[in-house]
Amino acid sequence: MLVGLLAGSHLLIGLSYLSIPVALFFFARRHPELNQKLLFTLFTLFILGCGATHLIELVNIWVPFYRLDTFVLAGTALVSVVTAVLIWPITRQATQALHDVFQARREQAITTDELFETVMQLKQVNLKLDESERRFRMSVEYAPNGQATVDLNGRWLIVNQSLCKMLGYGEAELLQKTFQEITHPDDIERDLEHVKNLLAGRQVSYRMEKRYFCKSGAILHAQLDVALLRSPLGAPLHFIVQIQDISERINATIATENAERRFRRMIEDVKDYAIINLDINGLVSSWNEGARHIKGYQAHEIIGRHFSCFHQVEDIANNRPNAALKMAEENGHFQEEGLRIRKDGSVFWASVLITAIHDTDGTLLGYSKITRDLTERRHAEEVIAQANGLREAIMHAAPCSIIATDPDGVITSINPAAERMLWYASEDLVGKQTTMIIHDEHEVAARSKELSAKYKKKIETGFEAFVYEAREDVVEEHEWTYIRKNGSRLSVQLAVSALRDSNQKIIGFLSIAYDITQRKYREEYTRHVALHDDLTGLPNRALLKDRINVAIESAKRNHKKVGVMMLDLDHFKRINDTLGHHVGDELLKVVADRLVKALRKSDTAARMGGDEFVVVTPDMSDDKNADFIANTLVKAISAPIKIGMHELIVTPSIGVSCFPDDGEEANTLIKYADAAMYQTKASGRHGHQHFNAAAQAIVQRKLAMEADLRLAIAKNHLQVYYQPQVCLSTGKIIGVEALARWIDPVKGMISPELFIPVAEESGLIIELGNFVLRTACRDARILQERVGHPMIMAVNLSARQFRQETLVDTVSSIIAEARMDPAMLELEITEGVMMENDEKTRSRMQGLRDLGISLAVDDFGTGYSSLSYLTQFPITTLKIDRSFVDKINEGERDAAVVQAIIAMAYSLKTKVIAEGVETVEQLEFLQEHTCSAAQGFMFSKPMSMAELGQAFDQIQKSSTDSVMTSLHKVIARAA
Repeated sequence: MLVGLLAGSHLLIGLSYLSIPVALFFFARRHPELNQKLLFTLFTLFILGCGATHLIELVNIWVPFYRLDTFVLAGTALVSVVTAVLIWPITRQATQALHDVFQARREQAITTDELFETVMQLKQVNLKLDESERRFRMSVEYAPNGQATVDLNGRWLIVNQSLCKMLGYGEAELLQKTFQEITHPDDIERDLEHVKNLLAGRQVSYRMEKRYFCKSGAILHAQLDVALLRSPLGAPLHFIVQIQDISERINATIATENAERRFRRMIEDVKDYAIINLDINGLVSSWNEGARHIKGYQAHEIIGRHFSCFHQVEDIANNRPNAALKMAEENGHFQEEGLRIRKDGSVFWASVLITAIHDTDGTLLGYSKITRDLTERRHAEEVIAQANGLREAIMHAAPCSIIATDPDGVITSINPAAERMLWYASEDLVGKQTTMIIHDEHEVAARSKELSAKYKKKIETGFEAFVYEAREDVVEEHEWTYIRKNGSRLSVQLAVSALRDSNQKIIGFLSIAYDITQRKYREEYTRHVALHDDLTGLPNRALLKDRINVAIESAKRNHKKVGVMMLDLDHFKRINDTLGHHVGDELLKVVADRLVKALRKSDTAARMGGDEFVVVTPDMSDDKNADFIANTLVKAISAPIKIGMHELIVTPSIGVSCFPDDGEEANTLIKYADAAMYQTKASGRHGHQHFNAAAQAIVQRKLAMEADLRLAIAKNHLQVYYQPQVCLSTGKIIGVEALARWIDPVKGMISPELFIPVAEESGLIIELGNFVLRTACRDARILQERVGHPMIMAVNLSARQFRQETLVDTVSSIIAEARMDPAMLELEITEGVMMENDEKTRSRMQGLRDLGISLAVDDFGTGYSSLSYLTQFPITTLKIDRSFVDKINEGERDAAVVQAIIAMAYSLKTKVIAEGVETVEQLEFLQEHTCSAAQGFMFSKPMSMAELGQAFDQIQKSSTDSVMTSLHKVIARAA
């Protein structure tokens, strides 16, 4: 920038110097009387030298010419010295001439008064000039518009406060700038063009709109008025500038243009409305996208045509289009709904609004026409009408009560179902408060209290109890009791929802109620079934525990005792097994009835299962109360019972435990009462005993046995032993029976008679039974490999194991896992399981037979034996219980039973096996009556698979010898 400034300065000075000789030349020509040609020549050379020096300096900035510069400077200096010498005499002459002139003036006669008057006049003129200048400055300084003086180079010379405020600069800051520096680049070219015209005299002033950059960077829109001030001789002096802020006007104009543009675009793009303009004759002059969408015409197809082309022929014939324009002109607008035609000829329902457009003088300019396609709305209205009709039909046909109320609970309408449910006519209820007529005030008060607690605020009793949650857009659904016109009551499930208008203001409530009387009956029945024994109707185990807990809590508050009695019928199994389950069931019903009648209303009698009952006697003062009740029960139950043709006498064994002496928890009291009951049985039955140390020892032994059994199963302390089964006609071993054995590391062999009942009671029998079955199936293959031919593997199934739904799948899986032939497996079930005689029992048995497995009835003869039962199940083997075999040679009755079982088996074409054969006499008896097979200590004791494998040949030889020897004796006696 400095280089440019230096170069410009040298250039201007050089050119100025060079212009002086030109002026001297013309001056000399006009004044030939001046005889100073040499002086003019020398002065011209001096001036030319000065100008040349500056021009050379300009060149030196970029290309040095120092030698030339030196010569020019030397020449210029020489000429200047000569010129000075020559001009000195002339200067003296001029000075003398001036002196002469002043002397002549001084000599002129000028009076003092004239001089004073002249001076005073000059002073007045100066004062007026000063005042005028002050006023001018004031007007400029405080003018509302920007006022400024700008030099010919564009620099601000004088600026007022308004301009500084507009641009955001201080006065000193602005005076350091040129107007070009703060002018928007897009406007500077136009501005400079006007400046050139002013300087050239082509314009006196100019006005333009332009943009300035404020100090903050914002853009100022301004109107600029500029005039050029010249000297008396016409030389340009500076610019007078006036600047007016027009930002608001410009922004308003821009906003208006944008709004018009957006509106025009909106009109053009909107698709839901056809917006068109018509001239005064009804010809289309504009066309938007909505018009194309609705009517089907492109703009070029319709503009210039009369809008009647959208009307049907009959409308045109009746001059309806022109009549619409006339009404719009007279009334300002015309509006209607009617049929219109699209380009493709299709007809649609339309909403039409025609508005007349006038200028400010009221002259009609044309019309605007807005058309909306009502096809969808008409369709929606038809759907709504159908829906309303359907709703009305539903309201009248609905089986539930529907009651509509206003926001205050006053009934506005009810449906026929509500009339039928409440026995009121519609006119009896409409206009009345629901809570005052059909609701129980105590229920309403209770619901208000419940809601108040739930929301932690006071809910007023009354209609608010029904609708409080509905107001919060929660459907209020609750069980209530409706009161009919005659005062009778019914249970309903009531749902209340709020009805709102388009502004979401609640305008009423809708209550829909269902009669749940039957459901309540079903629920009560279901609850009763879930908590009561289906045979006797007494509470079951679940309800029993609840009753005990309630009695305990009451006893704690009142410092009383609670008695818990476990009652078991002595020898009930005999009745079941000999007379059948149907007789046993009838007996249990009679016992249950006697229990209820013998007890107080506050007492509870419950059936635990089988022939076990539990009695709860709350609010006892001491143990004597329990003794009295127990004796009463023994006496009541022991009385003869007549069932059909049978008169039966059963006695109970009762165990008693008391809260808080024996325990403080329901399960503990039941457990201790059960232990006391077993103590009663051990003491001779038919009576009662309280829980004591001996009973506790029994409980502890059972618990210890259960714990040890669980541990034995987990640590594989259980083993499977096998006892051979021998054919009584050949002496050959035809199979083995798998038997569970528990060998404790410390206690040694534990009898199955001790741990099997514990396993049954605790449920461990299922896990134990699966272990035995899995082991037996695996060992069956080992035994087959040892003896060289397949052998029957008999395995016992417990009653609980048999009742499992997955029994068939479990057995099938175990067989497949062991890769055993199913025909070699025989499963033994008890006679009691078979006598359940239900569909599930038959289905499971058939499922096992379908696998190819044989089924045997274990301990046959101890229960209620009947051909009718046996013929219903796919039984393959009957096993005579050892209790009959033991006495086979001692009494005729046992011998007769064995003979009958063998005969029955032959009649059913089933195999029969006698258990517990220990003597030759027993063996001979069985052979004599053609029993198929036998097992017992006479042939072999149960032993492990390893022991059996080693001793098999010896057992086989011994069994053959015993059987054949005995058989020869039988044959000999028969001969």
